[in-house]
Amino acid sequence: MSQPAQLLEFKKQTDVHYTCLCLSNAGMNKYAEEIKDNPKVNFNGVYQVGERDSMGQRQAFSELKISDVTNALEKDGEFSNLIASSLIVLIYSLWDEFYRKKIAEELGVDTNLVMSDVMGDIRVIRNCIVHKKSMVSNEHNKIKVLSWPNKSGALNINYEMFTELKIEINKMHIQIKDAT
Repeated sequence: MSQPAQLLEFKKQTDVHYTCLCLSNAGMNKYAEEIKDNPKVNFNGVYQVGERDSMGQRQAFSELKISDVTNALEKDGEFSNLIASSLIVLIYSLWDEFYRKKIAEELGVDTNLVMSDVMGDIRVIRNCIVHKKSMVSNEHNKIKVLSWPNKSGALNINYEMFTELKIEINKMHIQIKDAT
């Protein structure tokens, strides 16, 4: 059976998200190494992010300890987790608010009848991210396709987990739930 054109478009859209995470991670890892290799860096110092105002004065909007920044930039560090979590929320929003409706229109069925186990998993994960500050209690018992999350506790989404998610989206098929 051929896949709906809108499902193929959705999968293609997630290529952009996956590439974003991959390139962001590569850049962050490289930058972390540059900071660590710089003998002039004071790791107890403050890393400021900001802009110059109209008078040319630097204005810091964010200040973090340099040691915290380098740790967050590491492979599967806090910054990677933040990006991956944000992308999962975005992917689910695109699915639920746009592509699921378009697929339903394409197939001539009600939107609530268009189902996908992997998107159900993403919904559960998204709810943990958004409503529980990335904490998992018993939601892992609802997961059908992904191998994660598989226990209660903090949800830190690493590169391998996001890669598994992308692989499952690529293999994804939809089901039309019986309307009765």
